[in-house]
Amino acid sequence: MSELKKLRTKIDGLDRRIVALLNQRLATVGKIGKWKATRKLASYSPSRSAEIMRNVQKANKGPHEPEQLAAIFKKVIAASVTLQNRQQITLGAALRRDSGKPSRRSAVAKAMADRKAAPPAAPDSETQRKK
Repeated sequence: MSELKKLRTKIDGLDRRIVALLNQRLATVGKIGKWKATRKLASYSPSRSAEIMRNVQKANKGPHEPEQLAAIFKKVIAASVTLQNRQQITLGAALRRDSGKPSRRSAVAKAMADRKAAPPAAPDSETQRKK
């Protein structure tokens, strides 16, 4: 096996480990998201994001430039917030269903259906004069 092929094989293994670690991180983020959702807390915490960035920069022993690492972790944090936002929507809908209140999604779907069923509005006289 050539040296290049060996190095690429090593990178492939490292990539699999990175993906596994990211999935573990998101699973943990999901647990935090559920905890926050039941307490009606915001998904995003600027102070926590800043703390994560400080921790990541302290852990960096190179060769990453700090800006490169920051860009990567901004994406990781954004994916985490997106997951928690989805959980809050899902959990909120489930809680409303359990309480008998209509979910926001069903209200939006009803409004869209009503809009499609309604006949188009007749143009007003001002619009007619401009043509």
